[in-house]
Amino acid sequence: MADTATVDPRVATPLASQGITKVYAVQHAQIAQLLTDVAGSAPTYGEWLDLPGIKSFKITGEMETKTLRGDNRLIDSQSVLTGMSASFEHAKISLIALQVMLGGSVPATKTVPYAGMGWVLPTSAFPKSFGLRVASAASDAPGGAVLFDMSRCSLSKFPELGAAEEDYQIVSAELNINPPVGTGNWLGITIVDTYTPPAPWAPDTST
Repeated sequence: MADTATVDPRVATPLASQGITKVYAVQHAQIAQLLTDVAGSAPTYGEWLDLPGIKSFKITGEMETKTLRGDNRLIDSQSVLTGMSASFEHAKISLIALQVMLGGSVPATKTVPYAGMGWVLPTSAFPKSFGLRVASAASDAPGGAVLFDMSRCSLSKFPELGAAEEDYQIVSAELNINPPVGTGNWLGITIVDTYTPPAPWAPDTST
């Protein structure tokens, strides 16, 4: 019997309502220490802090597939999401961002900018969970953006730090995206039609 199915040329849902957009560049990223995450409640966070000079941000997922075979043929297959991960690069080292991700301590802000600033990672330090949110520079909507929100993250690899001869050293990190214990999601992606990014990071602009 011939297959008489035809493709319906009509699209009932307008394109603007289908969640379709370009994702151009990345212009803003922040992390915050996860303070509480308990069943039945939304996670709470400490101060949201810039990842200064964000350069790139990528999300990947891991799927595990099981196949069902019989009669010498494939009968069915089923996949499950087993994990999500992300990575980012940013242009300037941030000692307080390292503290949020890895623990340790950062001295209180000094009267003279940068004087005595340092990060100490003791042997007793333990990596911490944190929230991460990132914004693109543009979307299909003029003046809009694409926002990525991850409720609970943790480093999966020590950040790449250091210095380079006759070049800038870029800070990079790899992390796991974990489901929150309380209410919330692994990952949220929101397209907004209007978005005003914070002022570009610059020394001594915080209050």
